[in-house]
Amino acid sequence: MYTATVSDYIQKGYAKEVTDVSNKSSHRWYLPHHPVTNEHKPEKVRVVFDCAAKLKDVSLNSRLLQGPDFMNSLVGVLMRIRQDHIALATDIEAMFHQVRVKDDDCDA
Repeated sequence: MYTATVSDYIQKGYAKEVTDVSNKSSHRWYLPHHPVTNEHKPEKVRVVFDCAAKLKDVSLNSRLLQGPDFMNSLVGVLMRIRQDHIALATDIEAMFHQVRVKDDDCDA
């Protein structure tokens, strides 16, 4: 299941398979990943990327600009649900994987 999920990421363009590891550029860095399963959903495997993993004191998280926090307060959300009696929920599961890196910044 994990291999199928990673293959799906490659097919959708979310990831690239590294075929040439001979380039020893000091700017090359890869994002470690591992599978996570849920005992209540054994047929589903989630790929989790460790963006805090460091190599020579550098991680993806340390290189990204931190933007504003747009997360709504849970208390505020629950109060508005009680006020309007209507709520909508969405799932943006695949959105994270659609963040692109410029080709100039890719070594793989």
